[in-house]
Amino acid sequence: MSTLEVLERTGSQRLQALVAHEHITQPGMTALVSRLEVAGFVDRAPDPSDGRATLVSITRTGRDHLSEFRALRTQTLLAALNALPPREQQSLAGVTDALIMLTEQSSRSEEEPPWSKSS
Repeated sequence: MSTLEVLERTGSQRLQALVAHEHITQPGMTALVSRLEVAGFVDRAPDPSDGRATLVSITRTGRDHLSEFRALRTQTLLAALNALPPREQQSLAGVTDALIMLTEQSSRSEEEPPWSKSS
């Protein structure tokens, strides 16, 4: 799913870029892309800028599969959250608000976060 998400978010990628992003070996990524291709989730095409290289792209079927996976994941998470007692649900809501604020701050700032700087 992670590889499909990368392709959906970034568009067509060379295999080597996917290897770097997913932190797996070249043979591992080649095997994964082959399985995704057999399933109809990705296509391979020659890179127009370098005929020796191949670009991997997500297909409509891959997008649909990713969407179904996300819906199932959301449904599963909501069921688990709804099973929690109200007090724990409220605690999680507060943490969620704080995480959203941190995410928004970090996306607006190009600086390193203060906790990562050495004194």
